[in-house]
Formats: sequence, structure tokens, C-alpha cells
Amino acid sequence: MFSKTESRFTGKNGILMFLTALFVFVFIGFGFGQKQDHDRIQMRDNIIKKLNLSDEQQTNIGQMRLQNQKEMVDLKADLQKKKIELKELLQNGNYSRAEYMTKTDAIISAKNNIEIARTEHQMDIYETLDADQQKTWNKNSFSFQGKKDKFCRKEYRRIEHD
Repeated sequence: MFSKTESRFTGKNGILMFLTALFVFVFIGFGFGQKQDHDRIQMRDNIIKKLNLSDEQQTNIGQMRLQNQKEMVDLKADLQKKKIELKELLQNGNYSRAEYMTKTDAIISAKNNIEIARTEHQMDIYETLDADQQKTWNKNSFSFQGKKDKFCRKEYRRIEHD
């Protein structure tokens, strides 16, 4: 049917199969990302409903959230810059162990700063709640701790503690 040098994945058939596979992967990934965002928003909305926040609390938390989002943009941009600096070092070649470790430590430190800001934001919200709301928060916010634990195991490899 096909010669040894010919495959059914060459020419137009190969291009068509590649484009089909690319299309499927892109849209599956896109849908998965949207579902995660939707689930996160739904979880947040459910917790807010259960907390029965006053109008003042909702306003304060909304302001804190916006401030945290601004801070996160800066922190994530700093992380991206650190990653680019490491790429530059690697592309230039002829680097020392100390230079490589310094760039790696800077990346880990930037990730640590993001996690600290996230945790501080959660505590800022927690401290605006009354005792009953804090109990509700503690019962329903287990997913926050899971994310934090996963981050800690993965990222706190080289942080030096004072």
C-alpha cells in the first residue's frame, strides 16, 4: 500500500491531521481553563453567600481585592522579569554556579513574594469578619490551604530564613 519511504502522514493528510490535532488540543485546553475560572468564581460566590457579609464588609473586601489584584500584577511582572533574566544568562553561556544560583534564588524569592501577598490578602479578609463569619470561613475555605500547601512543597526549596 505505502512504500517504505512514504507514510500516510505526509503531504496533505499529514497537514490535515496536524491541524485537527492542534484544533482539538487548543479548544480542550481553552474549555478546561474556563471551567477552572468558573469553578473558582462559583466557590468564591458560595463562600460570600454563606458568610452573610454586611454592605460595609462587602465594600471593604471589594477594595482589598482590587488593591491585591494591582499588587499581584506587579509581583507577577517581577517574576516574569526574573525568569527572563535567567534565560538571558543561560543564552549568553559561560556562567558560573554562583550566577546561576543567584538567578534561581531570585525566581524563588519572587514566587515567595506572590504567596506572601496572597496569604496577607486572605488574612486581611479574615480579620474583617466577625467570630461567626470566621467559623464559616474556616469550614469552607479548605481549598485555600490546599493551594498554599502545594505551593510550599514545590517552591520553597532554596529560601533562606532569617
